[in-house]
Amino acid sequence: MKRIGVIGERTIEKQYLMLYLGKLLSQTGKVYLKADQQFLPEADSFEYSNSFMIGETASGMVPDYRIWDLMTLPEEAQDLWIVMTAPDRESVEYIQRQLDHRAMAGEVIFLFSGLVMDSKISVKYLCAKLGVNPNREKVFGIFIDDRDISVHLENGYNDQLAMKNLSKAYKKILLSLSMACTGVDLKTMKRHLKSAERSK
Repeated sequence: MKRIGVIGERTIEKQYLMLYLGKLLSQTGKVYLKADQQFLPEADSFEYSNSFMIGETASGMVPDYRIWDLMTLPEEAQDLWIVMTAPDRESVEYIQRQLDHRAMAGEVIFLFSGLVMDSKISVKYLCAKLGVNPNREKVFGIFIDDRDISVHLENGYNDQLAMKNLSKAYKKILLSLSMACTGVDLKTMKRHLKSAERSK
């Protein structure tokens, strides 16, 4: 089982990032998203619920991937860490405290969400604040895009997990994350993304 820890404050952006990643990975194997269901919808209404389970326990599922919604670093090691923060001082300082708290074994990917083009609060600025070397670590910036916000809102309203209308930049990040999780090549992962887009 590949253990994927997503650390950061609970935000809508983090919620949907985990859901989209889980849906994409469910095209390659069984996925268990370990999360408080108060913050995430149930998977019962999803067409692919037999391969993607959400909850605080796996209820008998033997998953190929476990995505764990984390606010603090657990004692248990993860195979892959996704560190996610918004570009505001409180969120950055929160992540700083977590990174200083305990060494993180395993691969680490940094996601900076809610960025605005031409702002001084850039990927480079946030890397410097967190002591991240973008030449050594995988770093991605998620810029505010009306298309992505619209998809998030419609998914929440319609109790679904549509991905087709996400922006190309957002899909590119999902592909990069899924390849890091699976070791699958880009061409194959793009095919899985198309399959995920066809389901609700």
